[in-house]
Amino acid sequence: MNALVTASTGGNALVTRSPSEARTVEGRRAERELSVGLEVEAWLPDLRAALPDLRLLRTNAELFGAVAGAISARIRTLATRRAGGEARARSRGVSADRRDWGRLWTAAADGSIQPSPSKLSREHDDAPFPIEVVSHVMRLDAVDVEEFVDVAAALRQPPLRARTNDSTGFHVHVGRRFGGGFFSFEEVAAVAASWCRFEAAINDAILPLPRRGNAYCRDLRDILALGARRGVAPSAAAAQFHIINVVARLRAFRDAGLATTALGAGMVGNVSRGRLRAHISGDDALIVVKNRGVDDPLTLADGTLVPPGLELVELGEAGEAGGAPDSAGERTLWSRDAAAVGGAGIWRALGVEADGDAPMAALEDHPEALDFDADVDDAATLLSEATTPDAFDTVEVRLTAPLTIEDEDRLLRYLLVKSLLPHAPPHVLAPDPSRYCKLNLTRCGLDAEDATFEFRAFPGDVLERPLATLGWVRFCGDFTAASARGPAPTAGDGPEAELLRFAGLKDDIMMSAWWRECAHRVRPAATEKRRVATNFAADFDAWLLSAKKASFDDADDGPLLDACDRWRSVFAATHSIRQMVSADDASVWGRVAGAQDAAREFVKLLGARLLERLDRHERDLSVRCECAARCGVVATAALCCDAAFSKSVADVRALRAAVEETRGADVLLSTDAVPRLKASVSRIDALSAKLVHHLLNLCEGPDAAAGALATRRDSGEDAATTRATLDVYAFLASSLARPDALGIWQALGERGWTNERLGAINAAARRTKRRVSVVN
Repeated sequence: MNALVTASTGGNALVTRSPSEARTVEGRRAERELSVGLEVEAWLPDLRAALPDLRLLRTNAELFGAVAGAISARIRTLATRRAGGEARARSRGVSADRRDWGRLWTAAADGSIQPSPSKLSREHDDAPFPIEVVSHVMRLDAVDVEEFVDVAAALRQPPLRARTNDSTGFHVHVGRRFGGGFFSFEEVAAVAASWCRFEAAINDAILPLPRRGNAYCRDLRDILALGARRGVAPSAAAAQFHIINVVARLRAFRDAGLATTALGAGMVGNVSRGRLRAHISGDDALIVVKNRGVDDPLTLADGTLVPPGLELVELGEAGEAGGAPDSAGERTLWSRDAAAVGGAGIWRALGVEADGDAPMAALEDHPEALDFDADVDDAATLLSEATTPDAFDTVEVRLTAPLTIEDEDRLLRYLLVKSLLPHAPPHVLAPDPSRYCKLNLTRCGLDAEDATFEFRAFPGDVLERPLATLGWVRFCGDFTAASARGPAPTAGDGPEAELLRFAGLKDDIMMSAWWRECAHRVRPAATEKRRVATNFAADFDAWLLSAKKASFDDADDGPLLDACDRWRSVFAATHSIRQMVSADDASVWGRVAGAQDAAREFVKLLGARLLERLDRHERDLSVRCECAARCGVVATAALCCDAAFSKSVADVRALRAAVEETRGADVLLSTDAVPRLKASVSRIDALSAKLVHHLLNLCEGPDAAAGALATRRDSGEDAATTRATLDVYAFLASSLARPDALGIWQALGERGWTNERLGAINAAARRTKRRVSVVN
């Protein structure tokens, strides 16, 4: 009987439940408050298949709108096949408008996705297109499983044929939209502490090797260790200790009424110039207190701790301890100016010329900027370098909450996030690097309506097993609810069996089976590392061999293009391999280190040969533009739309991609190649737009209202002319449905082309194709 507990369930009725049943009931009650949002990362291997018709695609917004429309059409087709599908089809769709985020499924860009290059894709001149599809907000206990399955099937099946690889992931956002507000800062901290305890067990049990050390999916323990700045190796115990310290300080901050003060007139106190300089970052428009770790907080003269995340709004000459604020502004040395982005007045007031934090590079272009340790500095070093006589003078500061925060609950959550995570300078357009971890806490500081935990750990093969993937959604919700309601797990790493009990999987046979299925799919880490290292070494040796062959063969571009394909694949794999294979593995990194000069010379060869091909391609385009402007459709189709010209265009694209994707411009900066490449590409884009304009005119014909194809059919022109016109149309459709054709479309829009004119050409082409197929 000790294994039974008694619970009141309304009125005087009593029911006995086992502990596991009681935990299940409590968990299901908590689940009803939770909301979830899903993010599916993938890439479309060939955008032309998804967008077969001509349409103006002048901006990324228009491009993503067209792709969203193609996904929606496929979803409606799939939904209509099922019983009652007509109603479902009408209610389902994907939008590319950011204003629909949270209300509809939306399609957006994602710079972390790296499509896998291949020789086959180059030979077909594919147009790979990275995409992130985000769900609308759903209840955790009422996730629309059928809709998710339809979206996954629409992406996976023709014509989209979306693919995933090691760079793609499946992210789950867990919020509390239906619980009267987001979690408190203590509950957010409890979720983070629980994740740190079980992170190693999750990694080892269900995550494949590429997701364990992915640069865009780092361990939360690593991030928190950098936030703590303790100089010790990351561990669950160290991360949990950091969380406990931060929570204790924020409780004291709240209990002293300082949160209310920060939301009002602001905290006022004295601090030395040198110490203030070491603890703030930004410009005259936005100065924030940065996180330098729990061992080195910003402390006012009266001993008050200032949490990272508060903003400096006023700096003045020091007043008397405990004196009244300088309301008249007579002692003011500096005050915030919202319009002065980039202003350095604050730093001159502190005796230096600029912010000591170096600007961070755009992370989407330079993944190496994810090296958090580069921002770790030492307070003693900074203070010793202060050479101005007033380096240790005392100044008076006024610190407030960010202007966008109006309630105490959100302020405390925001300060918790800023205190736990490494500092990221303000006014940086790239995402906060702290978000690139398995449990992203950065969104916990938003308004309650938008705040979420983002679970980023799960691999991106969601399209192949959508139902199994939904188990991860349920796990994330159960884990969040269990962590928030406590009690907190003990310090240190927790074993797998404890995790399953903690998250309630032991009490749910389906979730237990889901966990086992995920675990069975994971290869042993040692075996996987050997396989990855062996394959990379073989690919790297193959590239070296092909690069040597290409350097000796100037007459034939075939060896160079083969080496180009291998180089793109090796370079794309290197960043991922770095996270999986230890730095002392000579079979991998010995090869890479020994080939630095060969790689540099190969990139220079790519640049030189690309310039040659661009010059040749520019001359070819000029000739074809003249032909399209002067000749009839048959001659133009033969000269401008033949296989040889298409291959030439594909080869030039491959060489350009190899230079751009592998940061070849960095190597070529020491030469005059970069400006020459930019000028050549600009001229080629202008000529391409001119050629397309002439080809469209041929398709449209003299009777723009009816369309050239329809006119020629009615006038009885021969089959060769009809076929040539269809060839021109097919060439245009395949050449313009590409992410790199936006500039061409912009030029066409300036030449008067509209979607109405293009729509008439599309309609005429469809009618002619049907007529030709009937005749044949």
